[in-house]
Amino acid sequence: MAGTEETRLTDKTSVDGAPPSYRSLFPNAFKPNQIGSRVRRTMTMSRTDEHEETSVSSRLMAFCAVLGCCLCTVAFCLGIPVAMIVIGALNLHDCKIERLIPIWLIVMGVFQSLEVGFRVLFHSSRKEDDENQAKWDPIGCFIFAWFICGNVWVLSNWNDYSPVEFIHEANRTSPNPYYCDDLMMKFSFGVIMLAYAVLGLSICCCCLACCCYFCLKNSKS
Repeated sequence: MAGTEETRLTDKTSVDGAPPSYRSLFPNAFKPNQIGSRVRRTMTMSRTDEHEETSVSSRLMAFCAVLGCCLCTVAFCLGIPVAMIVIGALNLHDCKIERLIPIWLIVMGVFQSLEVGFRVLFHSSRKEDDENQAKWDPIGCFIFAWFICGNVWVLSNWNDYSPVEFIHEANRTSPNPYYCDDLMMKFSFGVIMLAYAVLGLSICCCCLACCCYFCLKNSKS
């Protein structure tokens, strides 16, 4: 055995007497296929880890975005009705030009809050068979009719109302028949204009979606 090792070392020695290289003594230690496979496996594992981290972060960002949109929507849908109730109740007797305007705000706010609450609470409890059936929504119909009444009461008096309660502010003995609280009147007008703006934006979005659908359909055909 010792002779064999000496013979191997002697064979591996170069002509000029230099010692043999490590690669010549241990040729099995350097296998390109094994080294390449290990490198590829390591790179694949690192890419998989990076992909998993990216997917987790993207899912978390998407969840936060959806949650924020939901909270903003709920706050918007409930904030305006609550503001209508509060402003109408605080100025219940402060609109002589049209006494129904504060009542309109209160009733509108109450029924809008009920509508939002019913939709949020009972939307998940609907059965699959009931989703395809047309449902009668009495609260929605009342809100629509009451909204039309508010249009008549607010818009017809928008140019005629006065924020001054008395004609003669010095003695405060002559009430102004055109008086209406300025904040309540402007808030009522703003609510109505906001409803029309949302309606117009919804119509524009629907028209744009229809145009995109037909354009894509024609391009595919």
